[in-house]
Amino acid sequence: MTDTSLSGLDRLRAALAASPLPGAAPLLHQVDDYIAPRLANLDAPLLAVVGGSTGSGKSTLVNGVLHEEVTTSGVIRPTTRQPSLIAHPSDA
Repeated sequence: MTDTSLSGLDRLRAALAASPLPGAAPLLHQVDDYIAPRLANLDAPLLAVVGGSTGSGKSTLVNGVLHEEVTTSGVIRPTTRQPSLIAHPSDA
């Protein structure tokens, strides 16, 4: 872990702790329970969940980030019909 990464995470954590927004507390728990431990051990697999409303572009985002079509939209509507789990073979 680099000092830059740690200081950035510390600033994020402090901002979340000081935030009056109702969604800040769950995010603070994610920082403490998930992000910080994985930043300390970069060999640990990263788990990311992409969520949003129907037709919001989740599949397009995932495909774009990975530079590969790993999720396919349906023909009737631009909706992915089933959940997708994408993992690197070394993390299987």
